[in-house]
Amino acid sequence: MTGTAIAISDADEAEALSEYLPSPDRQHPAVVVIRRFGKSLFDAKSLASNLHDVAAVFDLVTPKAT
Repeated sequence: MTGTAIAISDADEAEALSEYLPSPDRQHPAVVVIRRFGKSLFDAKSLASNLHDVAAVFDLVTPKAT
């Protein structure tokens, strides 16, 4: 958890995220930010900054990632 949103922009990164989320080795909550019609529904940078000690924030930045 770095305090910055982790950008997910392609299918390979999205697949890695899909394996990470249900992993029993994951020790912290995760927040996934998506876009609707190309526009982010939440400010991923702000969320990551506010949640830096609590959760990892992943920002799906392209339609391929979603």
